[in-house]
Amino acid sequence: MKKLLTPILALALLLACALPALAASDDVSVTVDGAPVVWTDARPFIDDNNRTLCPLRVIGETMGLTVTWDDATRTATFTSTDIVCVNGTRSEATRSISFPIDSNQTLIREYRFDADSNLRYYEGFGPTMDTAAIIRGDRTYAPVRFMAEFFHSAVEWDGDTRTVSIICPGYTPGGTALPLNVTRQDYSLYDAAGDMLLDAYYDLVTVTADSGAAAKINETTAADLARFVKEYNELDIDTEHASINGPYEFTCAATPMYNQNGYLSLCYETGWYMGGVFNGGYYGKTFDTATGELLSVGDCFKMSDEDLLLYIKQILFTEIRYNPDDFFDDAADKVADYTLDSFDFYLAADGELIVCIPVYELSYGYVGPLNIRAGIYAGVD
Repeated sequence: MKKLLTPILALALLLACALPALAASDDVSVTVDGAPVVWTDARPFIDDNNRTLCPLRVIGETMGLTVTWDDATRTATFTSTDIVCVNGTRSEATRSISFPIDSNQTLIREYRFDADSNLRYYEGFGPTMDTAAIIRGDRTYAPVRFMAEFFHSAVEWDGDTRTVSIICPGYTPGGTALPLNVTRQDYSLYDAAGDMLLDAYYDLVTVTADSGAAAKINETTAADLARFVKEYNELDIDTEHASINGPYEFTCAATPMYNQNGYLSLCYETGWYMGGVFNGGYYGKTFDTATGELLSVGDCFKMSDEDLLLYIKQILFTEIRYNPDDFFDDAADKVADYTLDSFDFYLAADGELIVCIPVYELSYGYVGPLNIRAGIYAGVD
């Protein structure tokens, strides 16, 4: 299981129904990230409520979770380690869901936003199942959907093959990554002695596959290079000043981040220095690998644009609330007026949304550009 940043989505995402049983047979298979779960002495079965129950320990361990059993309370607990931001400090925190035996009520421990957009630790009731967790053959059984979706994994049921498929955040199915080439285009300037006056370059990302989608992606990245070159040609370089205070900098470094599950997301880091204050930032370009189309942030997530925007605003409000000295007085007012087009974004290597806010947009120059992990994952949330 990948580590998750956990400003939490509405708990409604977790209140999905248990997997329906489509026949009286106990012949049910489970896969995690495409690999079949290997059963030892316990297998899924259908309970009296006509629900498919699975032995959770082997599935949880396959997902990378820590599994513990409390004999006194007869409770099985599944835990992951998350990255959270509390009072402006990012740190590790555990997140868990527990299944008390003979109960249909789960218990959870996680960070959540309160009504005032503060991030608080919550410990209490989680989703209520429509069938109880039980012990059978010294193994804990419950509907696996409740555990998997709590950890932001997607769960699918194939009635034809009677297979439960669990897809963890950041999973890369075989053959979906695009072949890429990153070539640094160097535009640096030097004086007669060979000393650098201007460090200037652009990293051009190209897809080396022969397809219409690849051609469209390459057309878009080439257009971005053309924009960079146009701005480069408009630079007014004081070579004498640069020889004393330089070298100057005008750079754009590209890093392919998320290249799987139908997405290609590129992160661009810019640098600008002309002898005064260094300035830099981040922006991204995310593509549909099937069509080559450039995607908006709303195209990458299952939630509605309205819910996505509200969620991102909550994260930004929290950053401002816990670091008031770093932000302009009107920063919260600016965020309140944001739309999904107000900021750049890219997807991290595990598919997590990264929100990019330029330097001086909301905060003082010493803070630098904001690169904020949002804790939601493309194609999952």
